[in-house]
Amino acid sequence: MRYGGFTPADWAYLLSGDYHIFGGFANVAAVAAQNSEAQLQNPTGSGKQAFLRELWVSLATAGDVVLTSFATQLGTDDGAGVALHLGGGAAKSHVRHTTNAGIQGTQFGRFSLPAAQAVNLLKDWDVALDPNSGLLVAAVTVNVAMIASFVWTENS
Repeated sequence: MRYGGFTPADWAYLLSGDYHIFGGFANVAAVAAQNSEAQLQNPTGSGKQAFLRELWVSLATAGDVVLTSFATQLGTDDGAGVALHLGGGAAKSHVRHTTNAGIQGTQFGRFSLPAAQAVNLLKDWDVALDPNSGLLVAAVTVNVAMIASFVWTENS
């Protein structure tokens, strides 16, 4: 996983238009003593590079979320996302979610969110996901419901 500082090859891909765009979401229920987690995961062998363009997150109550790098697939598969272009094929990357006693992955970002208001955490930057990588967003406080909506591109 890479974020910020794209290489010239990354920019060439993004500017080429040789990609497809997808959207998907996870609705994570509050569970006692568990952190809510949602993930965009690019599986091993996908043959694709995914660029996460937007990540909208809403918590049931005001609180913090963290972004982590976490390649292991979370337990519940919310699907490969919906093609946001006419005639688009299926995405290789999947939106997934779980609840866990403790936040998984290597943390690299933290944000404070208001209650029940979606915020785009990636407003000014993108995250590149190579095969066998994933970006996870987790509620810091346990027992909090979370909705996470992902918008990403994959090379065609």
